[in-house]
Amino acid sequence: MAKKNPENKEGNDVIEPVAFDITLKAIHPQSSYGRCGYRFFKDEPVRIESNNLTPEQIRVLVSDLYLDVVPVTE
Repeated sequence: MAKKNPENKEGNDVIEPVAFDITLKAIHPQSSYGRCGYRFFKDEPVRIESNNLTPEQIRVLVSDLYLDVVPVTE
């Protein structure tokens, strides 16, 4: 859910996802790929609750070129 930021004068709100749906991109040469203690697949997303990830794990997963990370807000 988006939180209102009273200091934000441009009207952009901060998104706080409750989970992330993560899939392995088709460019990866294998059918599965492990990262941050999780295994990801091309054919179905893996849903990880955001409270099960540290901020560092989120940064690693989002910056990984082989993964498609989609935040889930509700």
